[in-house]
Amino acid sequence: MAEAARALLAILAADVAGYSRLMGDDERATMDMLNRGSPTPGPKPPWSRGHVVAWSRMVGVAEAAAERLAEQGLGLEVIDLRSLWPWDQEMVFASVRKTGRLLVVQEAVRVGGFGAEVAATVAEQLAPDLRAPVRRLGAPRVPIPYSRPLEAACRVSAEDVAAAIEEMTATT
Repeated sequence: MAEAARALLAILAADVAGYSRLMGDDERATMDMLNRGSPTPGPKPPWSRGHVVAWSRMVGVAEAAAERLAEQGLGLEVIDLRSLWPWDQEMVFASVRKTGRLLVVQEAVRVGGFGAEVAATVAEQLAPDLRAPVRRLGAPRVPIPYSRPLEAACRVSAEDVAAAIEEMTATT
């Protein structure tokens, strides 16, 4: 069910006219309605080392990285942005304040993507609370090849997310 809800939200976010009709005049009330019934994040594990903000397909990739890091004793909390606009700044800010670290993961190229908006907003609003610079992880800026192995090499993987978190936490 969660996967179907995530797919529906991705479709609504991509459909500007549908999004505008759905949101109406009160975006916060609509976001509350969409999030109603979804699990709320539980307490932070004592071993949590950072947070990842992701959306769409990258949520599953980040969750796979979190599982791999948990095996090594490193905690990683994944924040699933259910919509890109409005995005839930309060939830992201509250989570980042816990660890002072944030990795923004997007499937698009790093340059000019929505991840830059999230990273910039967190850096501007939470600068004193950050223990490490906000990092972004995205696809390389190359044409997507037709070959499946080459295409896979251009995608952000769970290994990429885990490596970025390990690097980020090693220095702070």
